[in-house]
Amino acid sequence: MGSVDAELLTKNGWAAGFLVASLQLCVFIMIGFVWLTVHAYRSGDAAIGVLFTILILIVGGGWMAGVVLGLVFGWIWVR
Repeated sequence: MGSVDAELLTKNGWAAGFLVASLQLCVFIMIGFVWLTVHAYRSGDAAIGVLFTILILIVGGGWMAGVVLGLVFGWIWVR
């Protein structure tokens, strides 16, 4: 490697690995949230479906709040 510091290379490798893992996790969470939104519409809870749809469309963290709400409503629907 020559002039590349091994410690810096290791830190960059770990950072890239965590970035890829977090992006993969976000994709699975988003798929689950969209599925929960569709399930809300199909079960007749249009108000919750509209709320989840709005939260999906809000860029910059709206879907993160929606995921938390989705966990709450999912927990309630399971009972």
